[in-house]
Amino acid sequence: MPPKKEAMDLGANLSDPRIQQALIALTQEKLNSLVGKPVHLEEMSEAVKARVEELETLQEEYDNIHEKYVEEERALRAKYQALYEPVYDKRRAVVLGEEAQGDERGVPRFWVTVLQICPETAELVQEKDVPALEALRDIRVVDPLEDGEEGFKLVFEFGPNEYFENEKIEKTYLMAEDDAGMLRSSTATPIKWKEGKDLTVKIVKKKPKKGGKNAKPVMKQEDAESFFQFFKPPKIPDDEDELDEEEMTELTERLETDYAVGEMLKEQLVPDAVRWYTGEALDLDEDDEEYDDDEDGEGDGQDDDDDDDEDEDGEGEGGQGEGEAAPDCKQQ
Repeated sequence: MPPKKEAMDLGANLSDPRIQQALIALTQEKLNSLVGKPVHLEEMSEAVKARVEELETLQEEYDNIHEKYVEEERALRAKYQALYEPVYDKRRAVVLGEEAQGDERGVPRFWVTVLQICPETAELVQEKDVPALEALRDIRVVDPLEDGEEGFKLVFEFGPNEYFENEKIEKTYLMAEDDAGMLRSSTATPIKWKEGKDLTVKIVKKKPKKGGKNAKPVMKQEDAESFFQFFKPPKIPDDEDELDEEEMTELTERLETDYAVGEMLKEQLVPDAVRWYTGEALDLDEDDEEYDDDEDGEGDGQDDDDDDDEDEDGEGEGGQGEGEAAPDCKQQ
């Protein structure tokens, strides 16, 4: 298990009232369409009130059982984390060629290839990122976290490179303790970029608003697309008035996307890295999609039979292109 490091909080706290308001705004339309409304105890008859109180007692009973489940589930994750680590150690040694003999050692460009093949991470990797990612030696998952917090950590290990000083860059996701499915915050180790090598920014020329045609352009630094933006979680401004509803919605969506990538790394990319490297994981994904499509299309068989009957009667032949298009689409 990698040593614990202090990570600077560059993230956004989803328990922040402003974020919660944005989430409410995103679902308000659906909530408004709901027919059912909460019923308060004072509005109930005594008989119904007694039954509802009994239901609340049963809910507490369930909550107590579920709390034990969460404790045991965490212990089980810790048990298997310890079992995974020796396997990951061996994988790292093979990738880096630490135990190999001869001139050709290891598996060159293993992790950068994995990141470029997996669709979710491939969208993040820019061409300029590749030389830096070629220094990536290993990716590990820490789950559960060592300090008892609910969540997980991704640890990226790098060899010496011309871009930054870090040997390890960590990304941590903390979950709400009372709701394992709710992200509380995301944090990342700050990257110590070497001078002029920051891949997450670009310098652009801006025309000055004043000064006429002869005014010199102003050089301005802006964010640039890069895989390493993954280590710069979205920030919430100190002044809540700085964000309007649209900007808050955009921020919320960015937080959700950031978590989705982290979850994918944890659940699929790191455990199945060699399958991504060989492309087998892509084939499995395609098979799953085809299986889902087949299940979705099972209910269409009756309609297709009806169309065939119409063709046999001569009504579907030669005339309308729409009648011929459906079978062709199905064959594809």
